[in-house]
Amino acid sequence: MEAILKFAINDGTLRSIDNYDRRLSILNKSSISGMGVWVSEIFSNFSNFQDGLSELEILLDKHEIEVVEINFIKTLFQKKWNDGPLEEAKQICDTAAALNCPLITVATFCDSMDYEIGPQSLRQLADFAHDYGLKVAVEFLPWTGVPNLHSAARLLEDCGRDNVGILLDTFHFFESGGRPDDLSKVGVEKIFHVHVNDYPDASLDSDSAETLSLIEKTRNYRCMPGMGGYDLRGFLNQLKMIGYDGWISLEVLNPAISESDLLFGLPRTSDWLIDTWTTSDAK
Repeated sequence: MEAILKFAINDGTLRSIDNYDRRLSILNKSSISGMGVWVSEIFSNFSNFQDGLSELEILLDKHEIEVVEINFIKTLFQKKWNDGPLEEAKQICDTAAALNCPLITVATFCDSMDYEIGPQSLRQLADFAHDYGLKVAVEFLPWTGVPNLHSAARLLEDCGRDNVGILLDTFHFFESGGRPDDLSKVGVEKIFHVHVNDYPDASLDSDSAETLSLIEKTRNYRCMPGMGGYDLRGFLNQLKMIGYDGWISLEVLNPAISESDLLFGLPRTSDWLIDTWTTSDAK
C-alpha cells in the first residue's frame, strides 16, 4: 500500500508569530494537521512554562492539531548526564507526555564525538525516554562532531537501543554532502522523522554566500521547499521508495518570513509537497 504524505509544520517556521492561537489558526487554514513544538517557544510565548503548557494543550485541542515532535535536547553530547542533560531530558519528556507526543529530538551539538562516551550518553537518554514510552530522534548537524548521515548511523549502531532513530533535516543532509541515494543505505526503520526545507543559493550573491557560516545559513536563510536548489524531488522520491511513512515537518528557519508570507505561502508549499510525493516513482 502506498504511503500517504503526513505533513506537519515546526515551531521554528512560525517564530514570527508571537501567539500560539494564531499559529494554530494558520495550520487550520492550510489544512496542516501536525505540529512540532519547540520547548524554547513555550518559554518565549508564555510568562510561566507550566501554565503555558496547560494553555497550549487547550489550544491544540481547540484547533485539532496533533503534536508530532518535541524539540530539542542541546547538551547531551557536551556535558555529563547529571550536569544538564538529565534536567533537559526531564523537561522535554514531561512536555511530550503532557502533549501526547510520541517523539523527542536531540541535536548533536559538540565539537567532536567520542564514540566511547557519546553512545553511552545516548543510551542514558534512550532509557530515560523509554520509561515515558517515547522515541528519540537524533538530528545530525554538519558543523558538529556528528556531521552527516553516516556518522549518525554509526552513533545509533553503537548506542544499540530500538527507541533511537535519525531525524533527517534536508538542510543538514544536503549541506553535509548527502545525495538522495544515500537514504537507501540506512534502514527505513531507523528514520524516525524528517524536516523539510530548501536553500536559495541563487538569491545570494557569491561573495555573501562564501562569507556565511553553515550556522548563519541554517538559522537565517532557509526557504520553502521548491524555491531553492536542493534536489528535494529526488530526496522525497527516495524516501518514498524505501518505505518511509512517518511525518514530514516543515522547518524553515528564516526571520524574514512574516505571518502574511505564511498565510499565502503554506497552501502552495503543501500543494507542492503533496504533488511531489504522489507523483514520485516509488514502487
